[in-house]
Parts: sequence; structure tokens; C-alpha cells
Amino acid sequence: MRPTGSIESPLLRGTPWLLGGAALVVAARVGRQWMATWGSTAAESTQVLPGDDLVRDPLRCVTRAVDICAPADAVWPWIAQIGSSDLGRAGWYSYDRFDNGGVPSADRLLPEVPAPEVGQPLVSDPDFAWTVRAVEPGRALVLDIRPPGRLAVHATFALVVEPVDADRCRLVERSWWDMRPRWAGVPASLAFETVDFVMMRKHLVTVRALAESAHRVGRS
Repeated sequence: MRPTGSIESPLLRGTPWLLGGAALVVAARVGRQWMATWGSTAAESTQVLPGDDLVRDPLRCVTRAVDICAPADAVWPWIAQIGSSDLGRAGWYSYDRFDNGGVPSADRLLPEVPAPEVGQPLVSDPDFAWTVRAVEPGRALVLDIRPPGRLAVHATFALVVEPVDADRCRLVERSWWDMRPRWAGVPASLAFETVDFVMMRKHLVTVRALAESAHRVGRS
């Protein structure tokens, strides 16, 4: 006697889960790529920038950028004064509660802040101090960090001001990092990507707002 009801195969029952899992994987890949290249052009993402050679065999490289309606020489002074407020510098223009001890970053240029120099730490805690590794005055600042711990971390970020024309420029951020051993570094890196994106995006848009506002006031 033939069965009258339909029999659903295990493969068919699992199909929605397989499709959902595949969609999540694709979304995660697209999201990671979007965070890694936010605001940057294809040319900016592949161009050689200062600091590119500091991290050997990195886990991740990201390049982000913003267009700023102010000349490059009006933007560079905001970059040149970054660093923790407890060192007398301007802060990091990001989420100050997390990266500047809760002290608001400066909303004006501080002429008393010295220009960054190679070897200079920009954070007071020596174990977690972003340190200047390269400076091209008027164009680029490169920092790196090697915090202590069981996970060996080496990270860099470069801030590069590229002129577009007499009244506009691009602010490009390039970060590299490695974390070892890799069995722990890979998941740690994946988690860090979102944090890095949130903090650096805030930095870029804040510098843009400050530089554009100051430039408008200076021209009025």
C-alpha cells in the first residue's frame, strides 16, 4: 500500500538553515569589506603609504578616507596635535570616554602643542602608548603600538593628508595589525575590526568637521 502523505527529506528540511547560514557568511564578508574600505577609493586602498612596511606578515590592512572642504595645510595642524590630553595634547577626536580618559578632545588648534617627533609616545601609559614612527610634516603621521600580554600584538596607523585642489583635500587613514599566536589572533582580530572601524570613523569625521569649520571662520 502506497503512503498517502508526503515525506520531507532531511535535506529539504535543512535547506532554510543552509540558505540562512550562507546569507550570513556573505553579509559578514560584505560588512568586513565595507568597514575596511569605508570612504576610500580603489586607488587609495592600493596605494603605498607611509608606515606600510612596519608590520611584517599582517593579519589585516584597512584604508578609510574622507573628503574635506579645506586645503591640506589647514587640515594638517589638527593631525599634528593629536595625543592624550594628559600629555598636554589635543586628544584623539574620537570617543573620548574610551580613548582620552573622558576628557573632551580640543575643538580648536592649540599652538602650544609641540610638533610630533619620531620616538615620541602620544599616550602616557608606557605599556599602551601609541608611539610616533614616522612624520612627513604637512602630510603624514605614522604611529604604532606593541602592548604587552599573552597575545603578541603589533598595530600601526597612518594619517595622510592628500591635496585635491586649492580648497579641498583627502584625509586617508591606513591601519595594519598582526596578532599572534594566530589561533588566538584570528578571532581577536575579527572582533577588533568593528571596534577599530567605529573609533577611526569617528576620528575622521570629527577632524573633517573641525577643519572645515575653522577654515570657514578663517575665510569670513
